[in-house]
Amino acid sequence: MSSPSSFSVGLQWPLNSKRKVSTTEVGKSVWLAALIPISSDNAKILAAAIASEKNWRKNYIIHVHRFAELQAAASPVECLVSTVSRYNHTLKSTVHLIPSHTISY
Repeated sequence: MSSPSSFSVGLQWPLNSKRKVSTTEVGKSVWLAALIPISSDNAKILAAAIASEKNWRKNYIIHVHRFAELQAAASPVECLVSTVSRYNHTLKSTVHLIPSHTISY
């Protein structure tokens, strides 16, 4: 993670392998974590498509739309666990900043 500024408030994205702030790796990993509880073959296909996406910034919305369709078709338990997985993975992958505090999960 990059060092938080004493004036920062909000969400801080981690540094990628090139030591630059990037949302791509975290974004992909969050959606991949959310797909794990969904047991359909289409979820596995979507996971492969997300993992191999070369232009995430431009094309993420296509994958998020497909994810929403899959989650809507999943069982209530899979849908709930998928949502919790996405939320937990987001918390673990970012730093949350509030005045005078840094919260890492």
